Order: sequence, then structure tokens, then C-alpha cells
Amino acid sequence: MKGAQIITAILVLLCVGLLAMQAEEPLLWTAEGTENPAEADLSAAEKINAKSAGSLLPLMQDLLGQGSTVVLSVQVKDFESAQKDLKKYSEMTRSMDSLVVKLDLTGTDIDEFRKKSRENMESLTTLVNGTERLEEVRVEYQDEKDPGKVYSLVYEGEALKKELQGAATTYEKDANRTVAIGEKYEADTTAYKESIGAFRAIVGEETKADSRGPGIALPPPALTLAVEPMEARFGDLVTLRGTAPAGKTVEAFVDSRPVGTATSQAGNYAIDYRIEKGRASPHLAYVQAGKAVSGLVEFTVLTSPADLTLAANKSVVSGTLTANGRGVEGAEIILLVDDGALTAALTTGKGGDYEEEIGLPEGRHTLQAVFSGEGFPLDPAESPEIVVEVGGFPAGAVAIILLLGGAGGYVYLRHRRKKEEALPVLAARLEASIPLEEKEEETPLTIAGLTLEEAAGALWQGLADAAERHYGVRGARTRTPREIAAALAGTPAREPAAAFAKLYEAVRYAGFPYGEEEVERLEAIYHAVREPEG
Repeated sequence: MKGAQIITAILVLLCVGLLAMQAEEPLLWTAEGTENPAEADLSAAEKINAKSAGSLLPLMQDLLGQGSTVVLSVQVKDFESAQKDLKKYSEMTRSMDSLVVKLDLTGTDIDEFRKKSRENMESLTTLVNGTERLEEVRVEYQDEKDPGKVYSLVYEGEALKKELQGAATTYEKDANRTVAIGEKYEADTTAYKESIGAFRAIVGEETKADSRGPGIALPPPALTLAVEPMEARFGDLVTLRGTAPAGKTVEAFVDSRPVGTATSQAGNYAIDYRIEKGRASPHLAYVQAGKAVSGLVEFTVLTSPADLTLAANKSVVSGTLTANGRGVEGAEIILLVDDGALTAALTTGKGGDYEEEIGLPEGRHTLQAVFSGEGFPLDPAESPEIVVEVGGFPAGAVAIILLLGGAGGYVYLRHRRKKEEALPVLAARLEASIPLEEKEEETPLTIAGLTLEEAAGALWQGLADAAERHYGVRGARTRTPREIAAALAGTPAREPAAAFAKLYEAVRYAGFPYGEEEVERLEAIYHAVREPEG
């Protein structure tokens, strides 16, 4: 086994050496009409930047505007619309997460904008859910006759108000920086600026002295409560302890949600609460035993870093999300395939593990897993990129093919360099060398049974094949939709090809949510390219 590995390594090194011999005089590709290779690199960089801008800027603009839409829906008490608006905002933040990774923008101001959008998502979630629940508490409070439940509703209301105040502070605190980044990229920040004041106005109205109920004077707390520790992180145990009448069942609440019970023993109780899901922020705790309640006690949950791993065996991917030495259960993991060309959403189980078969097509693929931090007091995390081969030859055979191909290609290209048409990659040249009449007979493309993402990808490949077969666009699958549209500029398929490129880039490169309607439009345009009128 070791001997085979050594031979493979030697063959790979020889192949790399042959490629290095051409470093001073690259033979595979030069930009047409360009003597200086640096000029070709510059044009490629400009193209990538333009593509990045075309993907990012509309999404940044939509995020700035969608936050305002959520706030306005809450302001008019249309909670059904607010939930729908919030879901759309969440989809946009996921798209931004994927796009930052795909375009390798981690650590840039765009990444900072992404993180602040994620923080805004949590604040807006608190605004929508907290305000809606506070309205329900007021109704229950007016109808409730049991004094013990009345006390509980009053405390729940106070906890909700505290959460809303914290959400407003978070939404407002980094507004100047978010606006500055948006305006740097010429985004319209007017709606976002207005939403900050509207958010604060809603919270101010909700948290002022409530005159809509009859009012009730709470008695002095009959139970004592202490929280230890006062600051905690993901995975920590927080203990709520105090005194209560012996034999009484004590129920603990954090942010108005029940978290555990205990029976008072000899007048003392202790309830453990593990920090898992929730925001990194201040939280309110209280306990209740029958009609007796404690006072409100505040403690703080701090943010922790997370670690995400990824492994793959053919089409089966697996990994683990951990933080502070503990697995993170119930977290959403986004899997990016081939720089985000395909994505899949997975969920971690016990121990933070995830595993799923994703059905990769045959070939070489780059995979990366991403955790946004949403719903947990954790920082976002990304796995290292890995490369997986599905099908194909063993590594030793690949090395031999690379060696023979590199040596033969070197001699061939030296001899034919000036006579050949420049192509971006050797694979395109091999594909183009097959006469069209010798290729397989064209079969109708069908997308029945495919997911929306798979259907869009299949239609793109079908468009490339149609461009090559009917219009002689060589190496079409190695080109972008926009490049194919440019190559078809002088053909009857010019207009539908341009329309396909525009729509495809919008739904795939920018990561915007899309549905059956957009895929049907892509399919109709594909047929227009395949069988153009006139």
C-alpha cells in the first residue's frame, strides 16, 4: 500500500513539474489579442468583481428594505403579515450567509454587514413574537380571576417588555455602521433609517405603564430566588435556587417560558437550567409555587465561538457542530457544493452530529458546511473546504493520466500553439475536438421529478448543449450563461439566450428565493433557444 502511495506521489510531482516548465510561457490559454498575461488576469478579476457586485448589491438593498417592512407590519398590529415578512427576511439572511462564503468575503465589510443583518434578524424576531404575545397576555390578564395566574401574567409581561427593550437597543446600536456600509455600496438606506425610529416607538408604546387593564398591586415576593452564575455561556448549567414552603412544587420561568420544576425540601429548592437555544443577551427569571411568586432576577448569556467539521464519503456528508466542548443539537447547517452552485439544509442531532446523503453527480466537487448562529448564543462557523470525487478513477490512475496527458499535451501544444483557437481550459478543447455529428443524438430535456435547484441546473446544461449543437458554440459547458448569450449575439437565439442569462444569474448567483414560476420561465426560454422562431 505504501509503495503505491509513493509511486502516486512521484507521478503527481512529475506532472506538476511539467506544468511548472510552462510557467514562464503559458501555452494552454492566453487572452485573445493580449501579449501581457497580467492584462488577462486583470480582466478576469474585473469580471469576478462585477459578478460579485451583481449578486450582492440587490441582496443588500433588499435586506435594508425588508427590515422596515417587518417593523411596519408590527406597527399596524398585522402579525400575520409580520410573520410572513420575517420569514422572507430570514431567507434573505441565509442567502447572504451563503454568498459571503461563496465569494470568499469573510472578514470584509460585506461580512460585517451580513453579521449585523443576522443580529437584526434576531431583534426583529423578538419584536414580532414579543409584541404579539404581549397583546395576548393583556387579554388573558383582563379575563383571569385566579390571583396566582394573574401574578404570573404580570411577570410574563414584564419579561416580554425587557426582551423588547433589549431587542430595540441591539437593532439601534450598530445602525450607523450598517448605514455606512450600505451607503458605501450606493444602497438606499432611507427605509432602514426610518425603521429604527419606528422600532423604538413600538417598544416605547408597549413598555410604558399599561393603562389598558384594571391594574393590580403585587404583594411582596413570597419566594426567594437567586441565579448562579449571573453570566453564562452555551452549555453551562444555571441554577435557580431559593426558599419556598416545604413540600410545595416550584416552577421556574426564564423569559416567561417554563424551564423546570422542583419540590421544596425543608424549605429549599434548586432547579438547574442548561443554556442551549436562545439569544446572547440579558434574560429574566422568576419562580412560582401556587399563588406565591418570587421577584424578577436578571442574568446574562454571553456569546461563544462554535466549531464545525465536515467529511464526505462519495455522496454521504457528515460532521459535527460543537461549542464549549458540547454538541449543538437542533442547529441548521447549510452545505455549499461547488462554491454555492448547489446548497442543502441539514439539521444536527444529539451530540451535534449530522449525516445525510445528498446525491452528488459524478465528478469532482468542493464542499463546505456553514452555521449561521441563528437561534443560539453562538458565533457563526464554517468548516474547512473539502474535495470529494464521485465515480471516476482511483487516485493512482488519475496521476498516471495526468502525467501522460501533461507530457503529451506539452509536446502537442508546443507544435500547434499558433494554429489553435484559445480556450479557457484543456477540458473544453478535448470536448470541442469531438465532431458534432459524432456526438450522441440529442434527447429532449425533462425536469420532471427534480427539485427546483436541480431543475435550474439541468436547464442551464441543456441550454449549453443546445448552443453547442445548433450554433457551434464550442466548450459551451465551460462558459457562463452570459458568455453563451454573447456567443449567440448574431443568431436567432440572441434574445432568449440573453433573457435566460439574466434570470439564471438572478436566481442562482445572487441566491434569491425562487419557485416554480421562475423555473417554468427558465424552461420556456430554454426551448426558445433550442427552437428559435425564424
